[in-house]
Amino acid sequence: MKDYLNQTKIDLKKYWYFLVLIFFLILLRIFSIENCLIHLIFKIPCPGCGLTRAYLSLFKGNIINAIEFHPLFLLPLIALLLFPLRNKKWFIFKHYLVWWFILSLFIICYIIRLSFSLFPF
Repeated sequence: MKDYLNQTKIDLKKYWYFLVLIFFLILLRIFSIENCLIHLIFKIPCPGCGLTRAYLSLFKGNIINAIEFHPLFLLPLIALLLFPLRNKKWFIFKHYLVWWFILSLFIICYIIRLSFSLFPF
């Protein structure tokens, strides 16, 4: 039992960002904020605009709609799942170049979507 609790503590330390995300989503629901905070404050869409709707479409099995909502919707999910492995010697995601590449893809996608008004609202 003690080993199980120690392993649980280690797992919680690895995935603390999931807990923060869940807490943040609960706060948004409590205060009835249903739109993106960046869009509410600055009146422009954020680089992640459409990700939630893309994941909801994916869970419903509609991949085409998911791509229309945000073309890079799988990258954050992959990054979150692989983030705990970043310190392994054999792991490619330990290199900052890969993370900068992913960030660059998001910025380029954001600029293209902003230029051509391709946001899903």
